[in-house]
Amino acid sequence: MKIKQLVIIVFFTTLLSACSMNEVHKANSNEGTAANTSDLQHSREIKLPEGFTKDTIKNALSEYVNYRLWLYPQKILDAVSDKDFDPYIGKSVDVEVRVYSTGSNESVYAKTSIGEWLAVFKIKNGIIYCDGQVSKGESGWPDNTGNYMVIDKYSFVIAEPQQPYYGTSPRKDRMIAAVEAKIRWALEDFYKGADHTYEEWKDADVYIANFYEYEDGTHAWICRQDGVIVDYPVAFEESNQEIQVQPLNGSTLNNKDEFNAFGRFQFDKELHDAVKHFRWNPAK
Repeated sequence: MKIKQLVIIVFFTTLLSACSMNEVHKANSNEGTAANTSDLQHSREIKLPEGFTKDTIKNALSEYVNYRLWLYPQKILDAVSDKDFDPYIGKSVDVEVRVYSTGSNESVYAKTSIGEWLAVFKIKNGIIYCDGQVSKGESGWPDNTGNYMVIDKYSFVIAEPQQPYYGTSPRKDRMIAAVEAKIRWALEDFYKGADHTYEEWKDADVYIANFYEYEDGTHAWICRQDGVIVDYPVAFEESNQEIQVQPLNGSTLNNKDEFNAFGRFQFDKELHDAVKHFRWNPAK
């Protein structure tokens, strides 16, 4: 009997100690109940939100990393952030894919072994893509940081940046055609000289910057023969499967020398990667 009592006392002492340590862990953790939530993986099947798969998430993150390295390299931005991938080129990075739940809403994020930020994933027209990186306190950070499930863990090596593959589709072809039509309209109806002629705009080279189909818009560089450069941004609007293009406020430079280092870098990259290039002349 005394032995049983001793065993019971030891058991409850151990249990209380474990509970106390668990409370300390929770108090010191930024993720709240993440450890408890993660344990549930072993008791039930974990499902991604509809349309997402582990492979498409992996591809989306790799695509995003390459895009950032290609168009926003640290050496050109001349700034350092824990969101930079440049120092990790050639190195292996660990990734933890998470599904955060807030009420009935589920959102997909990834936590990497570099920095304290989270990568955000979204789906549009069936395309899974990484919509950027968010830190605590920034827009897009999960409301309930403790309520998540880990659905995948993997590692990948960050490669040297290469020209991004922006994808092709019949829908994207219609988007490109809509942008070109809007630019031709602008040149015909808006960019007339004071004498109502197009002399300054003859033989202007137009480069439509490439874009991913899920993006809300793109822009074009209109390069006149006298060196003037017009940045012509547009937004996409879609209704009843018809794509419309809405011009936005752009800017004009007298020549390439007015770019800063980063602006010139992006200009050269986007001309090289342009999804369409044409030379414009007024209709006869």
